[in-house]
Amino acid sequence: MRSATPILDLETKPPASQNDFRVNVSLKGLLKAVPAALGVIVVVIPAIIFLLVGILEADSFMPVEHALDTIFQCGVFIALPLIVFAMFLVAVVHEAGHAAVARFYKWPIFEFRVLPFSLQKQSDGWKLRVSWRLSLAGLVVANPSTSAQFHSKIRMYALGGPLMNLVAAIFILFMPVPAGSMLAAFSIVFVTWSFVMSFVNLLPLHIRDLELDGYVALVVSRNPQRLSQRLAGLKMRSHVFHGKPLNEMNRRWVALAESGRVSLQNRLGTWAAYAYWLQQRQFDRAALMLERMLQKSGHFDEGFRASLFAECAVFGALRGQKPVAQTWKNRASEFFLPECLRRRCNTFVAWAEGDAETAYQEAILAKDAALKLDDNTHRRFLLEWSLVIEALENARTPKTGEMTPSEATASIPNT
Repeated sequence: MRSATPILDLETKPPASQNDFRVNVSLKGLLKAVPAALGVIVVVIPAIIFLLVGILEADSFMPVEHALDTIFQCGVFIALPLIVFAMFLVAVVHEAGHAAVARFYKWPIFEFRVLPFSLQKQSDGWKLRVSWRLSLAGLVVANPSTSAQFHSKIRMYALGGPLMNLVAAIFILFMPVPAGSMLAAFSIVFVTWSFVMSFVNLLPLHIRDLELDGYVALVVSRNPQRLSQRLAGLKMRSHVFHGKPLNEMNRRWVALAESGRVSLQNRLGTWAAYAYWLQQRQFDRAALMLERMLQKSGHFDEGFRASLFAECAVFGALRGQKPVAQTWKNRASEFFLPECLRRRCNTFVAWAEGDAETAYQEAILAKDAALKLDDNTHRRFLLEWSLVIEALENARTPKTGEMTPSEATASIPNT
């Protein structure tokens, strides 16, 4: 009989990474979005056409083709970075729109990200992180309040990015710049890309489990169930971020996270629900959360897949399933994994195999690696990891050096 978690239990291989551009649209969701989408089409598209015609006729600007020709006259090695920089600025403006709406509603912001830069709120202030392994490429993490009219506020929050792109494009469009200059060429690339990014994000679609802003504004914000699931995921993420105990997490949030689908926007809510059931040692329910993330793992970036596979190894070790734990550990090793997470995985797998000494050494190395992280992260990690080290220290005796999987599972704490 097939288990309820075939991927986790190694009955089925995890889905391969999917690089295809897949657009998912449900008929029901599309029908709900049609009235608002028609409004977007009637208003936005003519406005874009009007502005683009204005660009083409303005004396200080030039068509996109001529702008690119002007930029590439400087050489490929200068032109390409300039174009990428223009696209980067457009992304910054887009995320700034989301952040501006969040601050207008007085929602705390925890992260502002435009790849490869990420500004993250820590207990001692803001910290800048630089990494190409972040997902999503652009992101604003805010903690919305549960006040009235949340549906309209989340809609404005979603529309803030595209609207800011349009405002910036119009502002640049009417700025006086020397005709035929490099500044004019750069400006037209910025304006054109702003229009493209704004229009694409206004579409009511979710692509490879990535919900575009238009999908959130026109579909999610009009569905009470999805709104509740989104809010629950955000609240759970905030709960974990502030280092509050998992056993104090609102059970209604957990139930809503369990009932919702896994998307790139709410996957951390699913992970928080998994952590909650793991802390409660409700392994069956925790396994279902892992399975749901594994089913969508083909759409996730390598960093998240690595963390998910390593967590499957830890979960297998906690359940005393040595082959399962070892297999997932090997799968995780195929990707880049932060050292503290890799050592954590090694600790649990060695513990399940009865090798308390290796488990202890790996736990110490995990602690040392965590100290290299930012203050807020390593403080949360070490708060519970110290319990693991304490348990391993007690196990490093000849009498308890050889442990059965069941004994290991019963004695090691969760993290």
